[in-house]
Amino acid sequence: MKKSISKFIEKNLLIFRNLAKLTFLISFVVLFDILQFVFDTYTAFFIISVLLGLMFENYRISKDSNEIIKNTFYSISISLFSFFAGRNENPYNLRLHLSLWPIFIIIVYISAVLNQNWKKIQKQITEGVVFMQSIAVIYFIYTKEIDFFNKTYLFISIPISFLIILSFLNAFSKINLGALNRFLLSLWSNLVYISLSIYYLLDLLINNNKTIELNTLNTVIIIVQSFFIGVSSIYIVLNIKLLMDLFPKFNIKRKNLKNHFKPYIDRVSDKQIKIADSIFCLIYSSLLYSLNYFYSFLNSGTVIWLVFFSFPLLSSLLRNLFKKHLLNKA
Repeated sequence: MKKSISKFIEKNLLIFRNLAKLTFLISFVVLFDILQFVFDTYTAFFIISVLLGLMFENYRISKDSNEIIKNTFYSISISLFSFFAGRNENPYNLRLHLSLWPIFIIIVYISAVLNQNWKKIQKQITEGVVFMQSIAVIYFIYTKEIDFFNKTYLFISIPISFLIILSFLNAFSKINLGALNRFLLSLWSNLVYISLSIYYLLDLLINNNKTIELNTLNTVIIIVQSFFIGVSSIYIVLNIKLLMDLFPKFNIKRKNLKNHFKPYIDRVSDKQIKIADSIFCLIYSSLLYSLNYFYSFLNSGTVIWLVFFSFPLLSSLLRNLFKKHLLNKA
């Protein structure tokens, strides 16, 4: 009996996969309609795009489309618990439970990705990534017209200035990437990612005008902004966890402190990047930030995430093309 079932599944595997993909698409259409009913079209696009960003990053990490379908199934199934009535809920508030449902889906999906790909997600960052983040901080401070060296901000501006200068020195020189240097770069990267992520998310949720006319351009902008939130959400959780793990426990012995901080130090690679890569990063980032500053295509948060998302892809693509060109010459 079991053999006949397995043979039937093997013969019709393609049909089952196509059915799974069709169910996957239908579930998104249904979810979009529900979100429009509970909230509005703006919020519906926002939540769906966040989920699509999550799924894109899930695939980029795992390289497994089946994992996306499984995680979607798990997140939708487990999130149905959000429809359970509260102990003192009488009468039952369906609209409230429908509004909580997408939040549960996103939380469960992030948890599933982290659980399945924890080691892959905890990949090392380079001094180049920290340098790219420092450029973003300078752009953010400049566009928000923050009086950075005001007496009020002095206790923040001095350490931030030091960490920015340190990241620039690492990017354009051969300073030894010792334990203290890597610890500071790791801490700075951690704080930048969390701070910019929280600001970007709050800016989209609070300050964006939900009454804007949803023409093609505005819809594309909403999708792009929300997509970046989805892509970065996995790393937001990761960075928050890393920061929480950084603080030593009260009962930890002094001799074990070095081992406690070791994972945080090892997070930054001890391999130095080429100065040419740093120059390319500076030119690329400055070009996009300058164009956006003068012509205001996107808000500052979106263009920062556009650089974070696009530069590693572009850099990797150019590196591969250059290697192929050298191989063809040989």
